[in-house]
Amino acid sequence: MDQLCDRASSGDTLYDTLDACCESRAWVQLDYCTSRSVGGYSDKWYKSSNGICAQDKEEIEVPNMSTELFSDVTSCCSSINPEDEDCVTLSEGGEVPGEVGSGEWYLATYPQNDRCVKDCVDEGDADCGGLVAWGETYASVEECCEKRLPNMPEGLCLSNSQESVADYTGSNQYYQGSDRCVKDCAEDEGSPECGGIITDTTQATLYPDISSCCASIVWLNDDICASNSDPSSTGTGLYFANAQEGYCIQDDCPLNDDTCIRATSTDILHATIEACCSTSLPNVNEVYCTGGGEPTNLWFKNDENTACIQDVDTDSEANGASTTFYDTPELCCETSSSLLDYCIATSNGQDYTGTDHFYVQGSRCVQDCPESDTCGGVILDSTTLYETVELCCESIAWLDPNYCIAYPNPSEMYYPAASNCVKDSDSCSGDEVCERASAAGVKLYSDPTACCATMPYISSELCVASTEGVYTNKWFASASVCSKHCDSGPECEEVPNNSVTLYLTAQACCSSLTWLPLQNCTTASEEGGTLTLQQATLDDINHVQEALPPPPPPPPTSRPTLRPSNEPTVSES
Repeated sequence: MDQLCDRASSGDTLYDTLDACCESRAWVQLDYCTSRSVGGYSDKWYKSSNGICAQDKEEIEVPNMSTELFSDVTSCCSSINPEDEDCVTLSEGGEVPGEVGSGEWYLATYPQNDRCVKDCVDEGDADCGGLVAWGETYASVEECCEKRLPNMPEGLCLSNSQESVADYTGSNQYYQGSDRCVKDCAEDEGSPECGGIITDTTQATLYPDISSCCASIVWLNDDICASNSDPSSTGTGLYFANAQEGYCIQDDCPLNDDTCIRATSTDILHATIEACCSTSLPNVNEVYCTGGGEPTNLWFKNDENTACIQDVDTDSEANGASTTFYDTPELCCETSSSLLDYCIATSNGQDYTGTDHFYVQGSRCVQDCPESDTCGGVILDSTTLYETVELCCESIAWLDPNYCIAYPNPSEMYYPAASNCVKDSDSCSGDEVCERASAAGVKLYSDPTACCATMPYISSELCVASTEGVYTNKWFASASVCSKHCDSGPECEEVPNNSVTLYLTAQACCSSLTWLPLQNCTTASEEGGTLTLQQATLDDINHVQEALPPPPPPPPTSRPTLRPSNEPTVSES
């Protein structure tokens, strides 16, 4: 016996010594605990079942951990019968002089108490167990087995007890197994009907034949039990449902044959395959069910529910347990989640190219056809389709229909920018402003005038001209004079922004500059010059001075007042 070693866990109590640990186990004899903990035996003595004492050592160890132990054989025997002078001798394996035994049978002592032995000391008799110390003896080994080992099969007890009796091979009766009845005999490869030898009749009830044994298994069909119990049987010949595959099959399969299926304890058996299908698989197509898994040539939906497949070979994806079958692909496709035309075409092995109708894809409308510049791919689901691109584009509330209809080409229409309008185009004529419009929130107009009318905060005329890349040839007030919005010439200048006021002539423009002389402003503007007040002519300056009010008259000149010399002078203080 090896010493017991193991890692302590967080819930274990630790002790300084082995004795302290064993003393904490009040229900265990201290010597038993300390000896077993170090992998040995106590070598102490205990009272055995045959009325004498036995020593706790290998092969005849104490029967349990709470058995009282004595330090020597004498004290052990004294505890049994102080007056028994033969106890010590018998306990130590000796013989009492003059004693030969009664020759009757008694139950052997632990740990060999699985047999009866003879009350005798004849070394030549292998059945002798020594002189009996106490207890009943029996006239025959059969009576001893019956009375002292009632739960052991008689044949096993007789074989254990008598040297002359051959090894026990079982009763050849039957007892319950997991899903069959097995014979009471030793298991080996050549005896598949054997379930092992029963050594304790309380472990199993023995029956004389398979029929009576199977009748005792109330939860198992008698036919299945009888078939499973007979190694030569190929099944019951009845029919049962293969629910996983969705059809009924005949129970006709040898044991341990992986190429076929036998009925199990949970299967319900039927006399005919039709009865099996109607009772056990009522929701499965009858043709498929009674076909036993063979091809039906019927139609069923694919896993995506977009097309139908014909069940024409055993490798098809059809599963009768969950598959509904149809006589034609048209009937099958009527319940498909995809478009009927697509389903029928695909089921018949034809390419489906769509309806050529339109559907919304992001910020545009595309056709229901194989993917290209204008086709977004074939629609197979419930996406809304429109007969025309106009109807499709109208369904996109946030997108200008003109942009949508023209896509992927430009609309060749106009949309507002910061200070002018821009043409939605890939190419421009002349100096026209062009750039492709973006989809989000754009509003398109048929011409620059309509587009510029949506921007009241800038000059519509300048907006249109800027959009078309042309000049207005009109005048506007610049820094010191008026300039002309034109292409070339000293008087030409670009407008600072599109919100300036335009005039037909330089004079009309200069009239708005009231702080400058009209004629000089007009002349300078037409010549492309500038004008300030210092550059005005003397006549203009005089004209300005004449327009001023006359200056006020000068104040009168004051003279000092003379006082008479004889008037008193008043002091300022």
